Amino acid sequence: MAQIKRLGLIAPSSKLSPELAAKAVDVLQKEFGLTLTLAPSVLTNSLPQDRAQEIKTMAEDPSLEGLLCCRGGEGAADLIPFLEKDRSYWETIPKKPVMGISDNTALLLFLQSCGWSVSYGQAAVHFSRPELSDKTHESFRDFLSQSFSSMKLFPCNAFAEKVEVLSAQVTGGNLTLLQLSLRETWEWESKGKILLIEDWHERAYALNRTLKHLERIGKFEGVEAVILGDFLAEAAPEEIPLIEGVLAGFSERSHFPVFKTPFIGHGSEIIPVPFGLAKISCLRDPLFSMIAHSFEPVEVKS
Repeated sequence: MAQIKRLGLIAPSSKLSPELAAKAVDVLQKEFGLTLTLAPSVLTNSLPQDRAQEIKTMAEDPSLEGLLCCRGGEGAADLIPFLEKDRSYWETIPKKPVMGISDNTALLLFLQSCGWSVSYGQAAVHFSRPELSDKTHESFRDFLSQSFSSMKLFPCNAFAEKVEVLSAQVTGGNLTLLQLSLRETWEWESKGKILLIEDWHERAYALNRTLKHLERIGKFEGVEAVILGDFLAEAAPEEIPLIEGVLAGFSERSHFPVFKTPFIGHGSEIIPVPFGLAKISCLRDPLFSMIAHSFEPVEVKS
């Protein structure tokens, strides 16, 4: 695919303040040379049906080559009933690459189910933040070119250490939103897939409660692997060891490979992950005297 140059900013979740929007737009235009079209709800409060219509309008705009969510927050799940009414439309319309994070999980999972090329990683608001790493800026170019680079994973249990090569479709997103999707039309399905999960600003006990609930109802049954992203962003110092303990406990009791990476989530270093076919390959790293793995998208040629 050709490099994305004309990008639409959509607001399936919360809006941006004028100050954050101005900073993000300035970086996206100057650093990446993008021509941007902003949906009205990027800057104004809108009803869910209006935000859904804006996304449809941008999806139909032939001048736009991709869509980027402006930020997470709250509200994307409210759009799905309005999008679901026209599911056949979303399944048949010419599709554009879309990227978002966090609360945008609801929209990404819906569009993934309709055959869209969706990526989990960044939102426009990230580019308003001076602390964002060079790695994140560079990896955004991967989304614009739809040519994604690999990232290093670290095994969290014995099943992960034994993986040599594993290929599967990728899905997932924000853990809170994944739990919210249960019994919704956009409920996630992880059987035979690699599942990404991350969250932020959650207490250890809440994460533990959510993971145990999903285990009890069988949502991890048949999963090929789970990749734990960043759960420590903005966590209180006293919560960090507790959260790490919860994730270690989940990994130890799981009967499937569990890996971790700091590059998926709400931190300052973010690498976009496309929800398509990907491969996990073993790397024996002599520098650290441990087994690591690379996680890379696999291009599917038609």
